[in-house]
Amino acid sequence: MPTDSQRLGDFSDLIDNAGAPLVIYDPATTRPNPNYDPAKPLTIDNLQYLRDPFPNNRLPLNRFDPVAAKLVGFYPKANTNVGPFQLNNYWINSPFENRADGVIGKVDHTLTQKQQLSVSFNTSRGLRKSPEFFPGPANSGNPSYNFDNGSLTVQDTHNVSPRVIWVYRGSAAYGKTTSLDAGEDADYPQQLGLNGLFSKFFPKFFSATIFQSGRARPFSETGPKITAAPHRYQSITRRILSG
Repeated sequence: MPTDSQRLGDFSDLIDNAGAPLVIYDPATTRPNPNYDPAKPLTIDNLQYLRDPFPNNRLPLNRFDPVAAKLVGFYPKANTNVGPFQLNNYWINSPFENRADGVIGKVDHTLTQKQQLSVSFNTSRGLRKSPEFFPGPANSGNPSYNFDNGSLTVQDTHNVSPRVIWVYRGSAAYGKTTSLDAGEDADYPQQLGLNGLFSKFFPKFFSATIFQSGRARPFSETGPKITAAPHRYQSITRRILSG
């Protein structure tokens, strides 16, 4: 996570994986190198372009991208310092929860000596709460949702003769998942200053060194009370012949 000083543009503590300081160059100062020799290999002493570093690795606040300046406020602050070089400066304990209540049942009834009726059913409903990488709308973890599903199967087995058995089976199943509120009413793109987005959910951002934020598919996975309720029906008739 960004350190407190980095949030204010001070990257004097920025280091690489080996602990060496990383210099941030000002792209606005990019200019051709008058001493560049195209006949020689490209090296640190033979660069095609030159740039000046920011003094003391500090970025002026007026050079911050407005969206990035607002985005950093959605990132939690560093809360630990495990290992060298500030590589592991954030820790959270967010367990996975999968709470479900359900019933499974089956009833077999012999109608006659040659006919048997069987009914089986199951139902389950509950909450699947995914771990959060960090709290708030910028969380990039999997979405949480409520679920409700079940099925019913009826089977009629009829011994027509010593050689022939008829089996009639019909089944129906349903399933519904309802995602938990992702805060579309907050209109996060507008809060961040992003224009032209059709969605009002928190956008997904990628960074090379900072943990990503937001989710890739907000409508299908994290919509406000987005509900999917598929139903399935099946009917099977079998004739079994004995040898």
